[in-house]
Amino acid sequence: MQILELETRSGLDRATIRHYEKEGLISPIRQSNGYRDYSDADLQHLQKIKLLRQLGMSLEKIRHLQQGSEVFASALSEQLQTLDTCMVTYQRARAICQEMLDNHTSYESMDAESYYQKLMTAEVNKPTAQYTYHEPAAEGDFHPYRRFIARWFDYTLITTILELLIYVVFRVRPYSELLTNIILFCVPLLAVPILALMLNCFGTTPGKWMMGIEVLVCDYAEALEREWQVVRYGYGFGIPIYMYYRLYRSYRDHKDGFLEWECCGESIYYKRNTTRKIVFSVSVIAVILASVLCFNDLSKPKYRGDLTIAEFSSNYNCYLESTKYDNPIDHYLDETGNWKKDDDKDGIIVENPPLGDLTFYTEGETITKLTYDQAWNQVQYWVNPFGRVPQVIVRTMISSQRQISNKELNNYIREFTSCNGEETGNLKCGNIEIRWSVTSVNCEKTVFGYTAIEDAEESSIEFHLEITVH
Repeated sequence: MQILELETRSGLDRATIRHYEKEGLISPIRQSNGYRDYSDADLQHLQKIKLLRQLGMSLEKIRHLQQGSEVFASALSEQLQTLDTCMVTYQRARAICQEMLDNHTSYESMDAESYYQKLMTAEVNKPTAQYTYHEPAAEGDFHPYRRFIARWFDYTLITTILELLIYVVFRVRPYSELLTNIILFCVPLLAVPILALMLNCFGTTPGKWMMGIEVLVCDYAEALEREWQVVRYGYGFGIPIYMYYRLYRSYRDHKDGFLEWECCGESIYYKRNTTRKIVFSVSVIAVILASVLCFNDLSKPKYRGDLTIAEFSSNYNCYLESTKYDNPIDHYLDETGNWKKDDDKDGIIVENPPLGDLTFYTEGETITKLTYDQAWNQVQYWVNPFGRVPQVIVRTMISSQRQISNKELNNYIREFTSCNGEETGNLKCGNIEIRWSVTSVNCEKTVFGYTAIEDAEESSIEFHLEITVH
């Protein structure tokens, strides 16, 4: 028989039946589809357990009776003695209460010592305290939104932890949308063993606990099978479009009282108290703040503080990669700080003529100063000396300071790029000083930079950038 029929015939709710099963008091047969098949013998066991529990017997004693390690008559005699002792205790307590009531005793005038001596006059065999399982006050069986929110939070929590590890702790750069999409796709699969372990150890997960949900599973293998069925039937392995279909089907199946994974551990719903609601609100805010921290850290370079040439080159390449959507790139800096053409990149040449000269000055391996010089001869078009390469160089150096925020960094870059009309200038940011100069021949300044004067035979522009670390 199925569990619904067993509930009706035994008079016990599902949570209690599952608890007795977990305690090993009943052992249903597993069908090929994973559902439990309860026998008439299981029903008889439950009816006996139900009676003996009402008589006050512990589950441990009932287990001994089932196993034949204790004689039933002996167990009854022992329980009868326990009940008699309790009755004597309750009778004496009742008599003392009645006497105090008859004497109109008040709390202030009560002679506690005298009454206590009367209560304890006769020796009474105190019964051994025994644990009694109290069934939870379960709610209804249809809670799709609580289930969905619990699953969403568990997956979001795992995703956030993975992103923090990858981008903040290990500082994987540059940011990759492909890597992020892979993480999002793999999270349900990665969550299977993690959530299964939680269900096996605690009977719940962080999201389920906050939503007042407990899952009754017998062992880790059953929990693992349950989580795998959720990924398969509930989320459709995260496949676009199909995943939304599976979510809709799961909603309908849940409403009809049938879910594929419920055969591997059924859910019990508790009333959400104030503590659970507060913890959920705080946890959601914490996850959001962690995501903001991750996003904020992604905008910063991998290496910070004093830079070596190799670290500068790595940071430069990361920033350059982030600008590829505005203009294709075909160059990068190698570990020695030399320009290299990336033949694998498609697109136009970034700078024409070729890139300028980048020179590093170091103490030991630490960069103390760098210069960038570039010249344009026979100018036939407008030129912006403060183009992408100088901007990325400046951004790379300024962002190495650990204390600077993204807002401050963007303000410095904006101030640097707004100097098109100045032939010389300087900018200080903490311990970094930036100086630049522009020298032009037969060129005039425009809104967009410099352009050759009409009919001029010779025209040229020279740009010099110097960054010093004090």
